[in-house]
Formats: sequence, C-alpha cells, structure tokens
Amino acid sequence: MKSYRLVAFKKNGEAHRLWQRLSLINTLDDYYVFASLYPSITEKNGRSWSDEERTLYFCHRKKFFNVVVMFKKDNSIVYYVNIATPTSLLENNTYGYIDLDLDVKLLSDKTIKILDEEEFKENSVKFNYDSDLIEVARKTVDIVIEMMKNNDIVFNDENNRKILNSYEKERIRW
Repeated sequence: MKSYRLVAFKKNGEAHRLWQRLSLINTLDDYYVFASLYPSITEKNGRSWSDEERTLYFCHRKKFFNVVVMFKKDNSIVYYVNIATPTSLLENNTYGYIDLDLDVKLLSDKTIKILDEEEFKENSVKFNYDSDLIEVARKTVDIVIEMMKNNDIVFNDENNRKILNSYEKERIRW
C-alpha cells in the first residue's frame, strides 16, 4: 500500500505541519480523500507525534478549505475545517495547501465554533494577504458553516463511518 503525505504551508512558503502515513482512498472531481488509522504528524518546530484517532481528510481541489474528520474513541465524530488554498499534488506522493489560519470546528453535539480569528488577523498582516484572499477566506467560513448546517456529504456522520469502515476492510485485504 502506497503511503502519502499532506503538507500545510504558511503563505511565505514555510512548511507548517506534515501528515504522514496517509492512504489516498479516492480522487473525486472536487476532493482528494485520504484516510489514516493513526497518522504521524510533524510540527514546524520538529516535534513529531502520532494521532490516536482514525481520520479521514477531504481536501478540496477547487475551493478554499479542507475537512479533517476525526473518529473519537467514544465513537463520536468531530470535524475540523482548515480554511486554506485548494489542495494540489506537489510531487509523487505529496499533496499540499497554504493554511490561512482560520478554522471552523463542528463538535459531535453539532455545535459550530470559529477558531483562530486573531491568528488570521495577525498573519494576514504578517504575510501580506491581499484583500481578495481575506474576502475569500471569510466567505469560505460562511460556506462551510452552511454546509455543516445542511449536513453536506463531507459532514455526514453516517457517510463518513461507511467510508472509514470500507477503508479498514480494504486494509485488512492488503
């Protein structure tokens, strides 16, 4: 089974976070879909750790966000959305995007939280985000919240459990 990597960059091109040991389980018109049972994550400061949660990643190929679907030990699901540039193939097994620092979280009780607004404001100055990029990021937050409220397919617990179960069954056959 081929292993893939996903890299989040800052606007200045600096690598911010690296996910390893991912499987590319589907390439759709709009999304790259990755899965991992226990991803290895490396932070900008070099600290590496393994996540204990089974995870799906819906990385949008055209729009400014990606969705991390985290399956908790109690069988609940939490969604973490990075407002980011569209994800693209960088080289053979590495995909990447620019993290715009603004995030949206959907908790298992369906509470929605907008995160890191201060970091977004600070980095929009630090990295010189132009007004169009700032507007796209803010509009994308609204779009993502609407998708969450409408139980869009990437935020649908039942659908995501099916995808993960299918992935786990395929891994057993490998």
